[in-house]
Amino acid sequence: MVPMESIYSKFPKVVRDISKKLKKKIEFKHEGDSVEIDKAMIEGLTDPLMHIIRNSLDHGIEMPEDRTASGKSETGTILISAEQANGQMIITIKDDGKGINAEKVAAKALSNGLIDDQQMATMTDNEKAMLIFGAGVSTADQITDISGRGVGMDVVKTNITKLGGVIDLDTELGVGTTITIMLPLTLAILDGLDIAVGDIKYILPLSAIVESLQPTSEMIKRIGDGSQDLLMLREEFIPVVRIHQLFNIPSKHRKLEDGMLIVVKSGAAKVAIFIDEFLHQHQVVVKPLDKNFRSVEGIGAATVRGDGSIGLILDVMGIIEAQKKSEQHHSDTKELEKHKAASQEETRKKKGRKQKR
Repeated sequence: MVPMESIYSKFPKVVRDISKKLKKKIEFKHEGDSVEIDKAMIEGLTDPLMHIIRNSLDHGIEMPEDRTASGKSETGTILISAEQANGQMIITIKDDGKGINAEKVAAKALSNGLIDDQQMATMTDNEKAMLIFGAGVSTADQITDISGRGVGMDVVKTNITKLGGVIDLDTELGVGTTITIMLPLTLAILDGLDIAVGDIKYILPLSAIVESLQPTSEMIKRIGDGSQDLLMLREEFIPVVRIHQLFNIPSKHRKLEDGMLIVVKSGAAKVAIFIDEFLHQHQVVVKPLDKNFRSVEGIGAATVRGDGSIGLILDVMGIIEAQKKSEQHHSDTKELEKHKAASQEETRKKKGRKQKR
């Protein structure tokens, strides 16, 4: 473990050189210098952080005259901070620049085919801004040698994901942008909980677990056509993900009341995963899966158990993303069926009018 200061030390000179080149006035601040991070992460983390800071310098912070005209100090601020919380390393990069134009990002994502018109119409501004992490999405009018250099923020997200992390973004036009990166404290060792689904055992990271419970029928609500379950927990509705359905494997229990629910969290998002039972907790040595096999949705890594068998480590963020895709697919299917029914009704009416003639 090494202090974050070893990463921070690379940034002040870069900020000074670029701000001078762009003729901008920028104050660079850093907090959490003594917070320790796994040495193995430094190489994979430095480039994404550098890319984000360069982006803030080039596209985020305005020119002094523009800042003065909008009532801001002519000196812009970029703050990077680090802290350890809930078994995670949380790194925040914040600037008080012009923010990200969410509509412009969404329009670019639409033209690239990442979203459709229907999705764009229902997205919040922050969800639209998050599309900046999509492949080929950039709001830069021209490539510069300072920030993008033709490389989008999707590369930043890819590198953070490789480290087992999650990246989030919060932006407001005219106020600034905050990017939050959540990483495991170490790449090598993980505190995990063994869970069983049918005859298969998986490992769930302890840092992601909020609580576990055996639900009663009163706690389960079904929405739509009854295919989506929600857990009602202390006036909060949490989507239920059935692990046996996600991985297409047999399970001992089908009814939620017969099995166990574990509420897990990644960032601000929560889901309740349905399993047959949970077993015991232990520490495991994490082995990356994509280097030895391939990337699998919902599986983040693997480990070698004491008996020599392979244990798969669940990826909570991947499970949450799979749940969102499932909800979107279900919504799209219902919309398609609605249009199909309307079309059939229209055809039936036309036939009826022809017969009357």
